[in-house]
Amino acid sequence: MPSKPYDATQWKFMSLPETQQRMRGDLRSIIVRFLDTAPDGQIISRVSVVLAILKEYFEAQHEDEDADVYDRSKAETVLMGMRMARKLLGTDESDENLVAGALASGPPTEAQIRRKEEFDAAVKAQGKEHWWDLD
Repeated sequence: MPSKPYDATQWKFMSLPETQQRMRGDLRSIIVRFLDTAPDGQIISRVSVVLAILKEYFEAQHEDEDADVYDRSKAETVLMGMRMARKLLGTDESDENLVAGALASGPPTEAQIRRKEEFDAAVKAQGKEHWWDLD
């Protein structure tokens, strides 16, 4: 689903595992720098920008008259997932309000601590380190 055609030599080079690995490293580095330099309290806004870039790419792929049904289907699948991600992400302000509310409610109760420990154990029992890695 390339955004513009590449000649066969370029495509072959860009498809090499070592080239793909280097590009992933470069992309990660750029995204990390972009997020690291977010103004205070604006990290979720920066994540939204990254998602918007991906959204623009896949919208163009979905609307491309030359795209085949498989490319359009992949683009639509990604766009549906990203829609949910964007809705669930919220805003910097909503996150700050959530944290402020939690801090204002005082320390966790024994029951809350026990539920958290049980949840963490259940996550580990599934072979996962973090809850966000669950399927």
